[in-house]
Amino acid sequence: MNARVAVAGLVTFGLMGVAGCTTSTAGTATPRPGDAVTTTDSAESTEPSSEPEAPRVADPLDATRFLTDPCAVLTPAQLATFKVSRPGKPDTDSEIAKQVGPLCSWRADTEIPSSIGVTWQRGNKNGLGDLYRIRDRYDYFEPTTVDGYPAVFRDSSDARADGDCLISVGVSDSLTFTAGESGTLDAHGACDRAAQVAAAVLATLKESR
Repeated sequence: MNARVAVAGLVTFGLMGVAGCTTSTAGTATPRPGDAVTTTDSAESTEPSSEPEAPRVADPLDATRFLTDPCAVLTPAQLATFKVSRPGKPDTDSEIAKQVGPLCSWRADTEIPSSIGVTWQRGNKNGLGDLYRIRDRYDYFEPTTVDGYPAVFRDSSDARADGDCLISVGVSDSLTFTAGESGTLDAHGACDRAAQVAAAVLATLKESR
């Protein structure tokens, strides 16, 4: 499952983001339509839950411009810190992108066995709340923060030891993005890199205000 998180896979993140995980093909991540959180799912969530609710986003960020140009969310200078010099691969019109949200993935330079990606999870109308609601579907679900924004490391299939890690970050109470790393790093390194990608996305959003 090594290169699962990268390219269209960020779409991957998406679908998983919409609810859960991804599958892998030739080094790219691909979402599973069955993982998406639907309006019906949300409407059926009427039973009280003992699970903690997702934290609210105190300082929402506007990501509108990046929903049509997802690769612009990481600048050339930011990409250079991830050893990426080639353009990203955007996806805004595939069936997966339409269901989950727009995404972009980047492959690091040839000597670096790494792919990173970002998916905007427009399919999750309740932001991180939708992920918290289905947290029992994940192999790992670890709440955290990235530069003060609520986030969670999570995936329905735990491949961190193989170098794959996903993190979802709430930029508002209705919009989340998922950042991911897929390569040959160990679990700690892969998740650190995913969090660094997420932090870079937040920096771009703040700068674009």
